[in-house]
Amino acid sequence: MNAAQHTRQSDQSHRVQVQSSIIYALWMCDKAWASTDAPFEVRTAFVGEGAEIKVRLVNNDGKVLEKKSDKIFGNRYRGAIPVPSKVKLGEMLHLEVELPRQKLDIESGEVPAGPVIQARKLEWDRKEAHRGDTVTMKVEFIDLPDKTQAEVTIYEYDADGRHDPIAAIPVLIKNNCLELKWDFKHRDPGTILTQEELKPYGRNYCAPEYFFVVDIDGTRIGVKQESGLMKFVDKVDFILKDSDDKPISDAECIITGPDGKEVKVKSDKDGLVLVKDFPPGPMQVRPEKVKDK
Repeated sequence: MNAAQHTRQSDQSHRVQVQSSIIYALWMCDKAWASTDAPFEVRTAFVGEGAEIKVRLVNNDGKVLEKKSDKIFGNRYRGAIPVPSKVKLGEMLHLEVELPRQKLDIESGEVPAGPVIQARKLEWDRKEAHRGDTVTMKVEFIDLPDKTQAEVTIYEYDADGRHDPIAAIPVLIKNNCLELKWDFKHRDPGTILTQEELKPYGRNYCAPEYFFVVDIDGTRIGVKQESGLMKFVDKVDFILKDSDDKPISDAECIITGPDGKEVKVKSDKDGLVLVKDFPPGPMQVRPEKVKDK
């Protein structure tokens, strides 16, 4: 790209002629997977808003497999081009990019063609998880190249479809199998909305649930919660004490959970109250009876 030099005073108009160019055309994936849209990026300079761009997907025999045309804005174009389902596995593919009006063209580097990405099973190793549990995600693929790179994103399910991403973890797929362990954790349970707080909006309390999605070069597997939903189950664990900060043994108390339901429990000889499976979220504790001394 040629530089233009300003040679007049700054208070005078000065016409500068600039040269349009294509800076690069890059694949945004490691493989062009069959039956997917392979992402790429094209960067330009001084081509003007709405400039026409034409892109061709070409194999190493020079055969054009797919075409597309669009417009460029902001001197950057990010798009994707369909890869045919019957592409020959292992053949090298590249992009031919053309700006017709500017009479510019460029070729991208090559990426190998990959097979159709197929997964036959996505699952958690359990249906419920407590804080601190190490859970495992498993996926079985069909005829996937060994050591394929992927990213697993864990989402907290939202009935309205606004699923919150919790963690994104890179992983290698080996022998058509993805197996990933994750130390389960949740944000402060005190931030979970209770039945009482949700009632004015016509909604009901629901314990947080999770699913995961596998991303391979932009192809996302599991977006419809095919992994199933893993439920967060909490526990109640505290020591009941009197005004002198001494444990109260054998005392009955009522615990009101975030779902609005009440549970009657009893402290042990050390004042410990323990409920192993309890809905996560804010709770209220009301002592009911203290054993007579």
